[in-house]
Amino acid sequence: NSFLATKRSFHNFELRLKIRITGTEGFVNSGIQIRSVRVPDSHEMIGYQVDAGKGWWGKLYDESRRRKVIGESADDGDRKAILAAIGGTPGISSVVHLRTQHLGPDEILVGARVAFDTNLDVAAVAAVVDEAEERVRAVVPAAHPIYLEPAKPA
Repeated sequence: NSFLATKRSFHNFELRLKIRITGTEGFVNSGIQIRSVRVPDSHEMIGYQVDAGKGWWGKLYDESRRRKVIGESADDGDRKAILAAIGGTPGISSVVHLRTQHLGPDEILVGARVAFDTNLDVAAVAAVVDEAEERVRAVVPAAHPIYLEPAKPA
């Protein structure tokens, strides 16, 4: 990695630029560091990087700290586990839609639209939601907060 940096601090500004990314071998990307500083006695930066590159446009990466993309959906393994946990909860007839998003290194937002069994009253639906949340957290502990929205049964 290499970084072009200044010691000046900027506030309340708009940044407009064009990025040219060259190269075809290996992982090729670029980015703009924001709220970042140099790591003491190093060429590295520490802070957030707005990424640019194939498959990376606009993703927010926490450079040199957590080394994690923030705002990215959960990986396929976690998504499958969450889907199975919700779909396998008694009282839920189907999962219509699932969305996940990393809010931090140990926090995954889960939002799902689910169809509940039609014979459930409000209290029973609330109990099913609690059970589904427990099942999700058992397989993906970082899953919180969890939001389940009712959908029409299929």
